[in-house]
Amino acid sequence: MDKLIEILIPILIIIESGGDPNAIGDGGDAVGILQIHEIMVDDYNRIKNLKDPVSFDFPYEFRKDIESSIEICKVYLTHYAPKFNGDYTQLEKLCHLGRMWNGGPKGATKASTMPYRAKIIKLYNE
Repeated sequence: MDKLIEILIPILIIIESGGDPNAIGDGGDAVGILQIHEIMVDDYNRIKNLKDPVSFDFPYEFRKDIESSIEICKVYLTHYAPKFNGDYTQLEKLCHLGRMWNGGPKGATKASTMPYRAKIIKLYNE
């Protein structure tokens, strides 16, 4: 899974912010290189505290920090990623994970994340 996420993160960065760590979107709600909402930071902190009760919580300001944003993405996707049983291509797996990043843990099942899937495919094939 780690290898898939390492391949996916640069694609997500291009889609989300074009590489701008100071990007602000969704009316000010999405911040940073990966356009992270406060609820995502809350979820990250909950996941981390489940694994390590003495870990410190990321404040919302960390969304502007590139390394912290990437860490949030890795932990989130690793936590919610399905076990890919069956014959899925690497691209299919990347699209599934990307749609989760875009639409939440059940994002891969939402029709609203299909345009995001198309962006992933386009960038993957470039």
